[in-house]
Amino acid sequence: LCSLSDCDCSFKGRCKLREHLRSHTQEKVVACPTCGGMFANNTKFFDHIRRQTALEQQRFQCSHCSKRFATERLLRDHMRNHVNHYKCPLCDMTCPLPSSLRNHIRFRHSEERPFKCDYCDYSCKNLIDLRKHLDTHSKEPAYRCEFEACSFTARSLCSIKLHYRKVHEGDSEPRYKCHVCDKCFTRGNNLTVHLRKKHQFKWPSGHPRFRYKEHEDGYMRLQLVRYESVELTEQLL
Repeated sequence: LCSLSDCDCSFKGRCKLREHLRSHTQEKVVACPTCGGMFANNTKFFDHIRRQTALEQQRFQCSHCSKRFATERLLRDHMRNHVNHYKCPLCDMTCPLPSSLRNHIRFRHSEERPFKCDYCDYSCKNLIDLRKHLDTHSKEPAYRCEFEACSFTARSLCSIKLHYRKVHEGDSEPRYKCHVCDKCFTRGNNLTVHLRKKHQFKWPSGHPRFRYKEHEDGYMRLQLVRYESVELTEQLL
């Protein structure tokens, strides 16, 4: 039985329990020898390896977004992202998994911030945000600009992303295209602003943003169809 609060998961063996606990701690113990990526367990690592296979070997295609996968299991896992089964009792948000609904309730509707910084008064709702914050206390820059001939460094991911937007945004081809007027943008949130102001689009009920999917011509356009089946269970509360 998982010992952490607000989690009632149980497992038959200690190995599965240890793997589950890593989902709470975000601990990653398996490294990819090719790219250096870290993963919580062997299953996620092997899934990562299969995703690197050549496109012609990815025989299983999603009927909704046209993405391809090397195994049928990876395709099934992906298809769950298109189906939302669990509705939040506090708003109109729907989620594909019980764990996603729990996370939504914790982040959107709870004021509890159990993760606290040892160096200042900062507190947050998960370990990932705390680790990002701790980078701001480091004297050494944690992030470096990946563009050639640019020596910019930053202590936080937010700062490096802001640098990319301000300095290098024009260096990339626009991949986001409006399905109404064909105007193109380099970033999804710019297309979101365009859709809301120019064409008066509204976010789907219960969702804080639009979703975009890649089409055969390589452009990302607004996802107009959402598959949804609402099944609210009291045990999630």
